[in-house]
Amino acid sequence: MGIKKLITCFLGICIITCTTSVMASAESFSWSMNRGGQNGYITGFTGTLPQDVVVPATVDGQTVIGVGPALFQAQSIRTVTVSEGIQEIGGYISNGSDFGFSFAQCKSLVTVNLPSTLKVIKDASFTGDISLVNINIPNGVTKLGIDVFRSCKSLRTLVIPASVMSIGNHAFTGCENFTLIVKGNPEVKDDIFTDSGGSTTGQITVEASSDSNIAKVAAQQTNVTVVAPGTTNITPYTPTPASTDTSTDQNATESAPTQQTAPKQSNNTVKAPTNQQNEIISSEAAVSSENAVSDSSSNISSLSESSETNEEELLAGNDDVNKQQAEKDG
Repeated sequence: MGIKKLITCFLGICIITCTTSVMASAESFSWSMNRGGQNGYITGFTGTLPQDVVVPATVDGQTVIGVGPALFQAQSIRTVTVSEGIQEIGGYISNGSDFGFSFAQCKSLVTVNLPSTLKVIKDASFTGDISLVNINIPNGVTKLGIDVFRSCKSLRTLVIPASVMSIGNHAFTGCENFTLIVKGNPEVKDDIFTDSGGSTTGQITVEASSDSNIAKVAAQQTNVTVVAPGTTNITPYTPTPASTDTSTDQNATESAPTQQTAPKQSNNTVKAPTNQQNEIISSEAAVSSENAVSDSSSNISSLSESSETNEEELLAGNDDVNKQQAEKDG
């Protein structure tokens, strides 16, 4: 009986430890807001960041208006979906200057889904994202900051909507084999495609009106070709909106979408789950945990029965040995 009790006790401790660890892991991630005067901005997080990130529209009942500066800089993330309602990528510093870097140097980042409510993408928000392939600029964005897509070497196409009024210096420096489709006539600098030495690093095609500001700048570059609107016939990337059942204070994971022709993005505003939905989610998690414990308890029972059988066989074997020894002595 001693072996049975030891196995039962050991496995019971393992179940309790594992169940506690899983529940703690699920509840450990949280967002923080409003640090450094960044009111309405998500400015930090605690816990392990998943590869597929959903930036929530609310945190603990507070409305999120922006993704804070350098929030995800150099993180190992694969996809990002920014929820409807958020208006800015990047924050500001004490003197009022724009400060981005929100997703800078995320070398594993492949796909970014931006909401229709977005207005501004600030300086260097995606600079150095060398694996970035899919991203949309929503119609309604008015400004792209300095270095915004600098060194995004895997980015092959990007559509700039007519709502964009200005694009900062070096916005596309370091982009290679890249097609830029510009719908409007934003203000641009002469160095929008070039490095500090005035050269580009790869072939760039600009689809824009010949009398637009960006066409005039592109015409001055040796590796940049200007073509008429409609020439490239490229289907723009269509974003995947955030799931409506995503928790507002934890990340939900979702598969990275591929760059294919997809249905138009829904304009439905993503809402935070209600208290009733949260209770249902918690209830389902509790049921799942109870089922896991039940299954493990069954395993314990089986092991215990096996142990008891083995112990009985061992005692029976000992009786046979004792009988044989007694006959030999007699």
